[in-house]
Amino acid sequence: MRSRFFALFAVILAIFPALPAAETPARAQTPTPDDAVAKLMARMSVEDKVGQLFVVPFVGDRADPDTDVWQLITEYKVGGVILLASNSNFNNDPSAPRQIAELTNSLKTTAFNTNGVPLFVAIDHEGDGYPYTRITQGVSPAPSQMAIGATWDPAAAEAAGQVVGEELAAMGINLLLGPSLDVLNDPRPTGRGDIGIRVFGGDPYWVG
Repeated sequence: MRSRFFALFAVILAIFPALPAAETPARAQTPTPDDAVAKLMARMSVEDKVGQLFVVPFVGDRADPDTDVWQLITEYKVGGVILLASNSNFNNDPSAPRQIAELTNSLKTTAFNTNGVPLFVAIDHEGDGYPYTRITQGVSPAPSQMAIGATWDPAAAEAAGQVVGEELAAMGINLLLGPSLDVLNDPRPTGRGDIGIRVFGGDPYWVG
């Protein structure tokens, strides 16, 4: 009886071969950020690409067509700008954040309308006031690197960085020039090349 059952089963398999598996519908491939960058690079000239290597200072607090910075962005396609109070980009008073936000918005709009490439807007903001913190009014006071290092607490460094990052981002600044990652293994308070308090410490592990 069992042999007859297996024989019948074999005949059924021979008559009705295995049906092909249902094909999965093809999905449209979602473009990745790399695809967008490659597409943008493909339509840039060599001159455009060279211009993107430059981050430049400029004078004034406007980005109108009659300004030098407008020409740098629209004709030379510079990749970014550096903001300095000494170049009259903003006044160090309580209204500084508003001034800077208005300027960066104008700069970025000009750059994007020119070639579709986001503009870097850079500034020094290491902490402990001037000269390595350019915005001294209208923002939270940032501690020096040495003060942060003296806490021996990575969470304190993260908290300070979070505050600085959020405030700069709110003003349209997207490139922070700093902090310094020098290691102070041989203090020279009165010697040449002294880095003062622009250092987290003397141990590469903790500085890192």
